[in-house]
Amino acid sequence: MPAVHHKLLLEEALQDSPQTRSLLSVFEEDAGMLTTYTNQLLQSLQRVFGAQSEMGLATEQLSKQLLEYEKKDIAPAHPLSALVKMTSMERPEHYPPRKARH
Repeated sequence: MPAVHHKLLLEEALQDSPQTRSLLSVFEEDAGMLTTYTNQLLQSLQRVFGAQSEMGLATEQLSKQLLEYEKKDIAPAHPLSALVKMTSMERPEHYPPRKARH
């Protein structure tokens, strides 16, 4: 069912009538609901922005840590790319195949 929209003319708003009070009440309710909705939307967007910022900082820190690891003298005989492959379940060619677990 389509909503019925009533117009409240400025001249009528100056009159204290039941119709004017009713329309103002509806307007106040709608304004309150819209305010609540926009505040919740703002909070959600702020959370997304914060999460994106945190993800960027964490990625940058991880990148720095990985670069620092490659500079250390304790690096294994295998390059870092081989370690990444192992963690993604792809084993380098010079490693024996994994034994099946029973």
